[in-house]
Amino acid sequence: MYKSLIMGAASDVAAATTAIQASTASMAVTIVTLVDTFDLYDTAARAAYTQLYNDVSWASGNVSAQLEVVDELLSLTLVAQAAFNNELSATGALMASTLTLLQQQLTRCGHGRVFDMP
Repeated sequence: MYKSLIMGAASDVAAATTAIQASTASMAVTIVTLVDTFDLYDTAARAAYTQLYNDVSWASGNVSAQLEVVDELLSLTLVAQAAFNNELSATGALMASTLTLLQQQLTRCGHGRVFDMP
């Protein structure tokens, strides 16, 4: 009776050992496959990340250059607007002076008041 129990246990141990060895061999293949797959993905991901970084760097430089151009155009526009405002003010003053002078000349000639100036 003990002999059959021992023989059954030995058989179970042998079966378990065989299953463990098969599982170990399968896991070794699976792990190698996973590592190889991760290496492939890592290589592809590095290339994609490098390309993305380069593209973003280029775009950032491009945007910076465009902002500098816009800044320069805005500065030039403000300078031109200030010059225009000065010219407009000077023109208005010249026109007012000219009208005053014209009114004085007309008044001296005896034609009376032609213009009502404020």
